[in-house]
Amino acid sequence: MKWWYSEKTQAEFAARGGNPSVKAALEAPGFEDLQPHFRAFKYMIQNNRSRDFWHDPNYSEMLAAQQESFNAYIADIITDPMEALKYAAVKQQGILYDAGQTDIEPSVDPGSLTLG
Repeated sequence: MKWWYSEKTQAEFAARGGNPSVKAALEAPGFEDLQPHFRAFKYMIQNNRSRDFWHDPNYSEMLAAQQESFNAYIADIITDPMEALKYAAVKQQGILYDAGQTDIEPSVDPGSLTLG
């Protein structure tokens, strides 16, 4: 891991088309000129600019809530797919609200929800 996250390795990864994950590689002179999309990539990953689910700091917690609800439907713990979707949506909205990333409260208390 130490090798992978070194500035040199990440710079080489970027030069070959990968999206680096080390800040020093993103801020290196000429980074934005390596690939056509790097200028937009660098802009997008800054705080409060991305609306991409995968770049959200709460991604893993939100994904866990979604997997819990989808698995409950697949395992026939709940039979209504809309119930699974609503459960995931309320849980994810609660996560974002608690993190201060939205002013919109979930429609119901996420802690009051159960599957099955």
